[in-house]
Amino acid sequence: GQTAGYVFTASATGKSAGLVVMTGIGTDGRITGVKVTENNETAGYVDKVTGAGFLDAFKGKQAKAFTLGQDVDAVSQATKTSGGITDGVNQAVGWYALITGEEGIS
Repeated sequence: GQTAGYVFTASATGKSAGLVVMTGIGTDGRITGVKVTENNETAGYVDKVTGAGFLDAFKGKQAKAFTLGQDVDAVSQATKTSGGITDGVNQAVGWYALITGEEGIS
């Protein structure tokens, strides 16, 4: 069968260790979705970034290394959590590049 896409799960550190970020990447190299599946963040921080649309900011973008503050905007009062999520997405992008042989992505 044909590959429909890729899903990667990465561990990252936001305000606290234990942030687990799942990233989907389509066969066209675009981010299909980002979700936080586990976290040890201060109560409300992940809800704050989710409610602000931070996870959706990656959707549809080409899988490449993202820089917080340039490619995606951090959520005010949850900057470390935003950074941890971005790190998790960047890990997924790197793995995608290794699997697919895409040059210059990570």
